[in-house]
Amino acid sequence: MATEQHPPRKRMRRWILALSGVLIVGLAVTAGGFVFAASQESHDSFCASCHTQPESTFFERSTAAQAVDLASYHTSQQTRCIDCHSGPGVVGRMRA
Repeated sequence: MATEQHPPRKRMRRWILALSGVLIVGLAVTAGGFVFAASQESHDSFCASCHTQPESTFFERSTAAQAVDLASYHTSQQTRCIDCHSGPGVVGRMRA
C-alpha cells in the first residue's frame, strides 16, 4: 500500500518544485523591472519620452545654454524631474 502512494507524492513534489521555480523567476523579473525603472527615472530624457506638449517643450528648453524658463533654470541647478514629481517612498515613485 505504501508503494501506491509513493508516485502521487513524487508528482506533488515535482509540482511544488516547478511552482517554486516559476515564483522565484517571477519575483526576480519583477525586482529587476523595479531596479531598471529606478535607474532610468533619474534621467530627464526618460521622463520626457512619455510626455507630449507642454512638458516636451519644457524638456527641450532645459538644454538651452541660458535659463529662459523654470525648466531650464532647474537644469542649471541640476534638479531632475523626479526630484519634484514624485512622492516619498516606493509608493510615491510608482505614482510618478
